[in-house]
Amino acid sequence: MLAIAAIIILVVGFLKRLKVYKQGQALDRTDNIGSRMSDMVKNVMLQKKVTRFVWPGLFHGLSMFEDGVKGADIEESLRPRDIAEVLADRL
Repeated sequence: MLAIAAIIILVVGFLKRLKVYKQGQALDRTDNIGSRMSDMVKNVMLQKKVTRFVWPGLFHGLSMFEDGVKGADIEESLRPRDIAEVLADRL
């Protein structure tokens, strides 16, 4: 019963947002390529929007750095392991 109520709320909310989405106009995203590429490098690669806030930005950067360090050994992480190895690592 609770799942049905959640689905109904989801559908009603989506239908309300759909009216707003239909009002939108198409954007020309091919103009000003140099500026758009510069913004992409700043925001995606350098995470400028995230680092505007000191503490959340710092912790986000540290977690991304940690993922990068762990990702250095990608071959090992992609190797299939059996359940005994997984359980042994957790103990």
